[in-house]
Amino acid sequence: MYETDTSPNLENLRSLPKSLSESLEALHKADFLEEFIGDKLLTAIKAIGKAEIDQYSKNKDAYKQLIYRY
Repeated sequence: MYETDTSPNLENLRSLPKSLSESLEALHKADFLEEFIGDKLLTAIKAIGKAEIDQYSKNKDAYKQLIYRY
């Protein structure tokens, strides 16, 4: 049988980003992604994220449009 360590290692746990800005910042720090998805796709994803942040910062009701759309 396999033995597993079920005790949580809380020192190495990291939380997920809590906002679009934090998500984009984490994406910029994830250098390994370019190897997997390529430079062009990664650049496009970053640009879309920045455009979303700009859109939501200018229009405080933009989230309602997002909820309606999806």
